Amino acid sequence: MNPKVAIIILNYNGKIDTLECLESIFRISYSNFRVILVDNNSEDGSVEAVRKKFGRRVGIVQNKQNLGYAEGNNVGIRKALDGGADYILVLNNDIVVNPNFLDILLKNVQSHPDFAVFSPQIRKLPEKNKIWYGGGRFVWPVGSIQMFNRNHLMNRAKLKKPTQVSFVTGAAMLVKATVFKKVGFFDKKFYLYWEETDWEARAQKAGYKFLYVPDSVIWHKVGATSGGVKNPKMQYYFWRNNLLFARKNLLIWFWPSFLLFYFGRILAVEILWRSLKYLAGETKNLAHIKYIFLGISDFCQSKFGPRKSE
Repeated sequence: MNPKVAIIILNYNGKIDTLECLESIFRISYSNFRVILVDNNSEDGSVEAVRKKFGRRVGIVQNKQNLGYAEGNNVGIRKALDGGADYILVLNNDIVVNPNFLDILLKNVQSHPDFAVFSPQIRKLPEKNKIWYGGGRFVWPVGSIQMFNRNHLMNRAKLKKPTQVSFVTGAAMLVKATVFKKVGFFDKKFYLYWEETDWEARAQKAGYKFLYVPDSVIWHKVGATSGGVKNPKMQYYFWRNNLLFARKNLLIWFWPSFLLFYFGRILAVEILWRSLKYLAGETKNLAHIKYIFLGISDFCQSKFGPRKSE
């Protein structure tokens, strides 16, 4: 078994992280792969730096504008399918991989033929021994997801063998090419956040199963790509798109519990907690609240994709 793997890496002004990610990829033990770097119109010299260091080993697609995570990755996935890839690995540019991670994933592809989507164990950087993703599941009554063993030390991980899961993170997922052909691509309405969750819901409705493979290990600089939820503007996409995800995928009888959970989190965590932080002198916390309500407002007006400039 020697399937052709296309590794899709999306970059937006992430030159240093992208170079480190690529360096780790070209040290892996598996050989039948190609790298497709999709650049979302970066302005930091990323493309020039990658060309200088890696030459033709990296296929580069340059978008004329920032298409976000969803459509940016779609560009790479389409190119991979056109190139005849058997498997597509969607990988964040702020990832550093273990040399044998792909070999281990592909061995599990062979030993678990009923599965279609595979995820490694993802540990944090720089806290190398802490788990960021150790399996996950949908929590449908509240329209959310749960990631197992998050922030646990790796020796305390509960899932130590390949295990069926219902959620994998879009930071790193190996997908049979036929799944994209049948299910379609990420919904570009999301732009950032919840797009992989929506896609996974659609894939599972189509009958595909997901496998978490803990022996395959990579490391993630959490939040390096977008700034994470600490970035006030990312709150806009997170909360708007949680509503969009629910509208697309949630059964009607879950809506009361979803809305209670959704607005309960906003009230308790985002408004009360951040207001207390503001009173303690951290003025930036009010910006988070502002972007949350901009996101809710735009959802109500069916304004999706990238947020319009203020």
